[in-house]
Amino acid sequence: MPQRPAPPAPSREDPADVPSGGFAQAIPVLRTGYAGRGPVYLLVAGVSLRPIRHSGEAACSAS
Repeated sequence: MPQRPAPPAPSREDPADVPSGGFAQAIPVLRTGYAGRGPVYLLVAGVSLRPIRHSGEAACSAS
């Protein structure tokens, strides 16, 4: 029976597994950036919804 060759080893390593790699040091910075988006979205939503809550009846409405 003919033998098959072994599959090739992966040529790229996971950047998170490489302790001395430059990209592995950037992962915590990237995670901080993603975590910072949540409060920014909440702030923008609050600022955009504030006029709706504090608006009154139009002064010169024709209705």
